[in-house]
Amino acid sequence: MATKAWITLTTRDLQEARHADLVEAVRRTALGLGQPDPLPGIIQGVIDELRGCIGFSGAYRVDSDPAKIAPNLADLAVQKIARVMQPRIGRDLSDDDRSAEATYQKRLEALNQGKWPVDTPVDATFAPSVQTTTGVEIARSTTRRATRDSLRGL
Repeated sequence: MATKAWITLTTRDLQEARHADLVEAVRRTALGLGQPDPLPGIIQGVIDELRGCIGFSGAYRVDSDPAKIAPNLADLAVQKIARVMQPRIGRDLSDDDRSAEATYQKRLEALNQGKWPVDTPVDATFAPSVQTTTGVEIARSTTRRATRDSLRGL
């Protein structure tokens, strides 16, 4: 893939993707309950999920800024963020949303396997390595037998 500057997603991206009413409803609900604005955390959670799959594959590198995502994945991320926001205001996901979520999960799997194209970031770094096996190896195992002698007459 081409080398491109990765981008930071904001609530403005959600509003431009026709989710302005959802953004306001989530904020109104949270702020009405005295909670902080949940949107930055939701956005970062989806970005972390995508970056994790990108890095895990070993086929791609990620941007050194943990808040940035490949521009060719922005629409995928925005739609996922919208699906995460809906239950926060008591809305059930529609059949179309459930279908979109299934497609999203398939794309995550493809990212994880290095089979989905990702733009190479200008400020690239390797993702932290992920250990997929345990670090303990049992070299020898002995079986202890309980005998009258080993139990001292018990």
